[in-house]
Amino acid sequence: MVVLDRRRLDRCKPVRIEATSLLQQAILDGHLRPGQEVPQLKLADQLRLSQTTIREALQELEHRGLIIKKGRTRTVVSLSIGELGDMYQIRGLLEPFACHLAAYHWTDAADREAEECLALAERAAAEKNQREFVRVDLEFHRVIWKHQPNRHLERHLNIVCVPMLAYDLVKRAIQSDLDFNRTMRQHRLMLSVVRTGDGLRAEKVVRRLIERFHRQDVSDYMRLDRSGRLAAQPS
Repeated sequence: MVVLDRRRLDRCKPVRIEATSLLQQAILDGHLRPGQEVPQLKLADQLRLSQTTIREALQELEHRGLIIKKGRTRTVVSLSIGELGDMYQIRGLLEPFACHLAAYHWTDAADREAEECLALAERAAAEKNQREFVRVDLEFHRVIWKHQPNRHLERHLNIVCVPMLAYDLVKRAIQSDLDFNRTMRQHRLMLSVVRTGDGLRAEKVVRRLIERFHRQDVSDYMRLDRSGRLAAQPS
């Protein structure tokens, strides 16, 4: 279990928020690894905080997709290649249709929101800020989901895609290998086809993009796994 420094808690902020930030940072810094159990009682003892505070912090991290709860056990998000493929199958059905509907309901306000996300993504890319880039990436997709009329569809997309993007952030946290330019081009294409108002075309193009996202992620994660194993070998 990683040693968390209680002194890093900022008492000027609500303790639940600071506990959440501290645990999230431990995950993103690789101190809590994908698939590792995150024990509530031990964390409460270590940080000298109530179990209620730790539970609320872990619940917030579940909402962000960084923690997965199975029964009473919470672990850092981890997806096998097979699980990733299963989730991409669901995403490949839902998100193209969401873009189909969004194209027919696209507004100037929606377009401004999406452009603001891409501007923030470009800034993060220029600064090589991978964490901020992935965060804004999710917000960009959420803008599209929000501006289609089916709220059940939006909810299920969040359930499927938030853990995928959170795992992407965790997986790449140690080795910054994200191809920012490629990702920006793909998101620009997604926005351009949605704003045409042609739902059928938007659905077709986005389905192809998601298939491409899947292939890229599988290739990248396998390469990262190989690099991790090589780095762990004694010289």
